[in-house]
Amino acid sequence: MALQRQFHEVLAEAIRRRGLPLERLQRHLTRAGTPVSIATLSYWQSGRSLPTRSRSLDALVQLERLLEVEPGQLVELAAAARLPRGRNIEDHQHVLPLGEVATAPLAKLGLAPGIDFTQLSAHDRLTVGPERSELTHRARTLHRCDREGARAMPLVVTQDAAETVVPAVEAVAGCRLGRVIEVPRHRLVVGELLAPRPMAVGELLTEVLATWAPTRTKVRRIERSIVDELHDATLEVVFHPAALPSRVLGYVHPSTGRVAADGPGEWELPVRGCEVQSVRLGAEPGVHGIRWDWP
Repeated sequence: MALQRQFHEVLAEAIRRRGLPLERLQRHLTRAGTPVSIATLSYWQSGRSLPTRSRSLDALVQLERLLEVEPGQLVELAAAARLPRGRNIEDHQHVLPLGEVATAPLAKLGLAPGIDFTQLSAHDRLTVGPERSELTHRARTLHRCDREGARAMPLVVTQDAAETVVPAVEAVAGCRLGRVIEVPRHRLVVGELLAPRPMAVGELLTEVLATWAPTRTKVRRIERSIVDELHDATLEVVFHPAALPSRVLGYVHPSTGRVAADGPGEWELPVRGCEVQSVRLGAEPGVHGIRWDWP
């Protein structure tokens, strides 16, 4: 089998050859019990992301049958493409906060997402104070180690503020901060998160981070950048009773570039009590967020 060909090239060629639109492939996969979103299929065939989870690999087996590809070819090509030599930091520039501004310091630290660890899930909770500014942002993430002895994972945190401030980051549980590069002009912190010890392949690690910044800017959004498909991604916002929004939208954008209000990939979210929540199962790569308007 010619493994020198790229996974996305073989997949895209097979889809063209069979003449099947992504919507039809998605319906077939859902009926087979291996659902994959249209956005994820699009990312796979363009080379912007790779299947990593067991459910995604099961979907590849179905795709091989639907697209009349040699059994095992897509699975093996995807596995080969997930090796560290097949990835570089530029692959993720379109979804990382601030794009090239963030990838440059990451490269200086010798870090890139999705090489030594695969993120499996993410849960972000933002607390908004009575002045409509951010109080705290707490993030809980689950990772799987993909390389024996690995310890370091990349960290990218930005602050949505009018002032020139640097967000403070505290490693609450599961990890500690290593080297850090601050870029005050862009309200950016880039660094490394270190596991408590060298990890074994397949071992799971849960991290909890808390961030905040000395700003009085009215916060209007929370975002999570996703490099590879996650099992689940949850975003929550807790508003002070004296600072409730007039309208809230959830969204998924393919890149960090802003999309016009009420554009594709956005939906209304209800505020229940003082909280709003967006949960995505099988969260596709891109920028997931919640944004709101103040009265």
